[in-house]
Amino acid sequence: MSICRDYETDGSRKNAKVTKSVRSEALACMALVCFVSARAEEAKPVVLGLCSGDADKYNVEFRQYNRMMPVYRENGIRAALLELAPFAGQDSSEDALLAMMKKFHVVHLTIPNEAAGVFDEAYKKRAVIVGRALARHVEDGGGLFVEPQSVRYPGAQDEDYWNAVLAALGADILHEGCL
Repeated sequence: MSICRDYETDGSRKNAKVTKSVRSEALACMALVCFVSARAEEAKPVVLGLCSGDADKYNVEFRQYNRMMPVYRENGIRAALLELAPFAGQDSSEDALLAMMKKFHVVHLTIPNEAAGVFDEAYKKRAVIVGRALARHVEDGGGLFVEPQSVRYPGAQDEDYWNAVLAALGADILHEGCL
């Protein structure tokens, strides 16, 4: 299940991106189906928050036209977009982040391959706040599916930021984009 192998096999970046997209959605769906199965005795659907830029702007379109929506519905999952900016670059309080995540049973955090900027003191403080909010969400019974991506540019400090965020969960990202 290595994306790197697919890339090396045919040398096509386009194929590697498509394969990655399909595999990540399939993985997320399989994890959610297991989560839904565990909640089978309850009649309520599982509410999934998928992190995305401009979530408010594209949420209606996502719910109507995303190719995964029929699969989610079939498996008792109600999916919606969740704004990525408070996790990646916009200042938010721990309580505000937690309140945003509380709307969802499971949060699918796709870690972008660029966006963190310069990892200065402000970003270090933000990383601690975001990490504590994610840890509290999990401690309070919320689900978290983390999907890291390799950094796009060598020397980018995105890995440093996200490793500081994930430290609260006892995880880190390797340079290759593995968790």
